[in-house]
Amino acid sequence: MRQKIADKDSCVKIGECVKLHGVKGELVIRLIRSIYVEDIDAEYMHFELDGGLVPFKIRSIRPKNDTDILVSFYDAERESTVSRMISSDVYVENDDLDTETYFSEDLSSLTGWLAKDAKIGELGRITDVIEITNNPLFVIDHDGEELLVPANDDLVEDVDEENRILTLNLPEGLI
Repeated sequence: MRQKIADKDSCVKIGECVKLHGVKGELVIRLIRSIYVEDIDAEYMHFELDGGLVPFKIRSIRPKNDTDILVSFYDAERESTVSRMISSDVYVENDDLDTETYFSEDLSSLTGWLAKDAKIGELGRITDVIEITNNPLFVIDHDGEELLVPANDDLVEDVDEENRILTLNLPEGLI
């Protein structure tokens, strides 16, 4: 029996299914640069198909190289199913990913989260991340104004995955 369909708010994108591997039905999933096979502790992977996330139960998972993993699924043996999975984005539930590693490098996953400052309080929703080499910025909707805040690990006070709240400890005068 297939697990219930998850929504994107409860999942994290881990990569993209790029091709079929070998004759045993394994798929190659190219992971986002900050995710490694040992970060994933999932029973299901969710593929973005027809505008929604469809769960597939993992049979086996193993590393192929530094960027790719090989995964086989119990309910994806038919060629028609597998061909639809190729080129799809792949997700796991938030709880199934070691977020210590993930959040430190893939900041775009924080889009939509509430940003707070430890001293000031609520800043607003993170609407975007500007990826500037060695100096990424969070774009925060602060009462209708665009607030740019450095996306720096040293400024992160707390990551509340359950409530999707990022608490920062910003230097005085930044806001």
